Amino acid sequence: MFRRILTPLDGSTLSEGILPYVRALAPAFGARVALLRTYEDMTHELTFRDNADLTSITTALEPLARRLHNEAEDYLVKVSRGLQELDIATDIAVRSGPTAIHIVNEAETVNGTLVAMSTHGRTGIGRWIMGSVTDRVLHTTTAPLLVVHPERGAPSVDSTAVIQTLIVPLDGSELAETVLPVAAEVAKATGAKILLMESVGVPSGYYPEEDTSGITGVSIVSDMEDQAEEYLGIKARELRDQGAANVDTVVSRGSAAAEIEELARATPDSMIIACTHGRSGVGRAVLGSVIDRLARHSGHPALIVRAPQ
Repeated sequence: MFRRILTPLDGSTLSEGILPYVRALAPAFGARVALLRTYEDMTHELTFRDNADLTSITTALEPLARRLHNEAEDYLVKVSRGLQELDIATDIAVRSGPTAIHIVNEAETVNGTLVAMSTHGRTGIGRWIMGSVTDRVLHTTTAPLLVVHPERGAPSVDSTAVIQTLIVPLDGSELAETVLPVAAEVAKATGAKILLMESVGVPSGYYPEEDTSGITGVSIVSDMEDQAEEYLGIKARELRDQGAANVDTVVSRGSAAAEIEELARATPDSMIIACTHGRSGVGRAVLGSVIDRLARHSGHPALIVRAPQ
């Protein structure tokens, strides 16, 4: 499924927070790891700003560009050697110019590429801030995107992550279900359990402590939960038929984003796998915006799959 894992790094320890997951997934899929680092192309900026002669600027900046390129290449070689010691095949690439554009373009060169990156790596002046780059890539690439926001308790950068549970949020829509074949393949490759979840929203303006009818709010929510449990049970059986041996389900009540976060927090060694454009009917979660929010702010690894247009 994943033939190559494209891993952008900026030289910081924070950006290297993705490496434990690269070490876990690359052997599981037999994938090559393509390490990418960029540096800023100052020629264009100076030419545009000062209307100066391009040739003279290029000549003047050539020693600096060469130094930045060599530093980036030396860094990637060092990271590459560490992966090769684990029998992970690697390639390295250094590019000058806009990081997000290079990531998106590079991801499209090989079918079966997974982009894997940290959301908050940062280096010194003139280099790139991973948070904003990840945001641009998330909304541009058609490749699956694994994002990690390193925080306290995350695997150390020189370790290999353990992936025991894949949390898959659904909302009843076909678009959200786009992620299910991906989840099945990841589960088979890693041996992880799949935990399908759906969050049922409480009707707006309903306050359980004020409900004495026993008919309106309570029965509506109860019916929604029953429907969600039945739906998830059907999807769980389909996944088992696809070869995912261990599949469970959970229905929660409340905000989708909060419930996904809470479940991930309560489930050690978990990874969220979700589609960016799932949408269901009235009263349920709009998963597209929820997953975008989780990708930016969650402290849990999230594998985001773009739904077909």
